Amino acid sequence: MDTMMNNRPLFIVCAVHLVGLYGLNFILDNCSDKLGLVTANTLITNTYVWNLVTACFYEVSVVKVVFDLLSVFILTKNLPIPSYEQYSLYCLFTILACTIATSVYCFVGFYILAKEEILITPIYGIFRHACFCYTL
Repeated sequence: MDTMMNNRPLFIVCAVHLVGLYGLNFILDNCSDKLGLVTANTLITNTYVWNLVTACFYEVSVVKVVFDLLSVFILTKNLPIPSYEQYSLYCLFTILACTIATSVYCFVGFYILAKEEILITPIYGIFRHACFCYTL
């Protein structure tokens, strides 16, 4: 078990973020508004800039957290990472690109459809951001 975890630092980092941010549901009020990507809160109202990163790892359902953990565990099984520094920068850039692109998408949707819900509805979760980036 120890050697299996040593070969998967990416899984350990993701697991700590997923479980830690899920645990904040029990501590903070309106946690999804503070940790999820709410475009109005991020850029206009409260400037919650940290949710550009936390939105990818935040979940409100324990079932989704378990599913995310299992998925990341399976996906990182044979993932060769030659340089952890470069891969960390790649992951950070991808997370920021996905959340910024999602924010732009929400603003464009707001201006085209004139629906305020697009700007104030929290968006969160690994697979929601991954699916959005895949469609880009």
